Amino acid sequence: MPKTSDSHQAYFFKRQLITIALVTIFLCVSMLYSNREMTFLLISFFSFLLTLTFLPKVKVILGYPYWLHILLYYMPLFLFPIIWGNSLQSFELNKNILLGIMIGVILLVSKFNELKEILSGSNMILYNKISKSEFSYRLYENFLSVVSEELYFRFLIIELMAISIGRWSILLSATLFTFSHWLNRWADKMFSVRSYIYHMLVGLSLGVYYYYTNSLIGCILAHFIFNSSHYILDYKRMKKREYTVTFDDYL
Repeated sequence: MPKTSDSHQAYFFKRQLITIALVTIFLCVSMLYSNREMTFLLISFFSFLLTLTFLPKVKVILGYPYWLHILLYYMPLFLFPIIWGNSLQSFELNKNILLGIMIGVILLVSKFNELKEILSGSNMILYNKISKSEFSYRLYENFLSVVSEELYFRFLIIELMAISIGRWSILLSATLFTFSHWLNRWADKMFSVRSYIYHMLVGLSLGVYYYYTNSLIGCILAHFIFNSSHYILDYKRMKKREYTVTFDDYL
């Protein structure tokens, strides 16, 4: 996959390092008070923070393949839900999956103006072309990100924290989901205040849905549907003539 120049984009941000320090303090306090659920949650989030903060630079130093970079980046989000639960009972085909699809469609329709611009192609002049290989990488990356985020932020956090804080686990899940996007290395270039509002809306909607249905498949489908505007945009970018890459990771 073509590489991009990162010379104008920092690898580390103060907000990331401050967050790591704060989570470390909270983790020590949680371990001191022997809060099993909170300790497990903080350990898992701490691992994700380390990956989010340092892995892009590690990739540059070691030069390993991009597909491996994506896999390593999302590994903590896959790993800790598997550690916590021996089986994912939410993988049951039932009527709740249809409800998840409906939620995804509603969330997608809420971005009607953006979706209309993408479908019409009126704003394509603003976007650079991407190659077929980069389009494939983006689909691969988005698949991993959606599945891992639903495993971690919906399945793990809500299942884990509902034991002690009940419905407040929905708000905690949505807040950490939104906060993790703000900590992203490319956040200042990719996201606006409106983006974070949508992140919070998606987090709350899917959190409520998962809390009452335990349908992880429904959450994953809803998330895929919500992100479908990105797939359409990337496909249209692949069809453009000139070829320029803006950056090579979402990380």
